[in-house]
Amino acid sequence: MYAEVYGFNTPSFRLMERVGFQREGILRQHEIHNGARQDMHIFGILKPEFYQRYQTLFRLSNEKEQQNA
Repeated sequence: MYAEVYGFNTPSFRLMERVGFQREGILRQHEIHNGARQDMHIFGILKPEFYQRYQTLFRLSNEKEQQNA
C-alpha cells in the first residue's frame, strides 16, 4: 500500500510514520498546487508489515462481526 503526500504537508508525514508507513522516495516538482510545482513524497507499507502491525485490530473486528451475525 502506498500514499502520496505533498512536500509541505508535514503533519501528514508524521501521521504516515506513526501508522507504520516508511518514506520511500520523493518525486521532485511532481505536481502543481496553487500555481507552484510541489514535491510529492511517497510512503509505503508492505502487506506483511501492515498485517503484523494491525493483526489485533483485525482479530477484534472479525470477532465483533461474528457476534453480530
